[in-house]
Amino acid sequence: MNIDSPPLAIVTGASAGIGFAIPVDEVNRIVPRVIKDGKFVRPTLGIQAAPPQVLAALGPIKGVAVIGVAPGGAAQAAGIKPFQRGPAGEIVPGDVITGVDGKPVKDLDDLLEALEQHNPGDTAQLTLLREGKSTELPVKLGVSQSDYDATEVTASRFLPGLQVAAAGLFFAAAHRGSF
Repeated sequence: MNIDSPPLAIVTGASAGIGFAIPVDEVNRIVPRVIKDGKFVRPTLGIQAAPPQVLAALGPIKGVAVIGVAPGGAAQAAGIKPFQRGPAGEIVPGDVITGVDGKPVKDLDDLLEALEQHNPGDTAQLTLLREGKSTELPVKLGVSQSDYDATEVTASRFLPGLQVAAAGLFFAAAHRGSF
């Protein structure tokens, strides 16, 4: 190649060194809704999910442990019970979501994928582990206030200093990158 050769590529902008990759299944699920409605609104349970380390500490259980329920949200209306701290500091067991619509949920990614198969206002059938027993619970899904709301709150009732970011579900992470 020399100075007179045609360019192989043209740089038209700057880069901040950040790239994004979106799984094709997610694109296939979301793009038709964006084309049809002009936006994609995620359904929400209105829960705060524990980091995977919390569930791992409870034993060989697969699912999503609930450590908070948004006031007035779908989970509260359905009666989902969060893990809490008791008066003496002990952990009071709450619900673990182990399935949605008859399909197993082993982690938060599975839960999010299952919920995105629904629209806000749909009823999803949750399978919960409650007090050591499997139980079914219908939940009418709510509407996410914002898919990009990065509001930080503290789940001080469960673990002091636990940071949570809201995005349809409330994500709880003990430290950056724990999900």
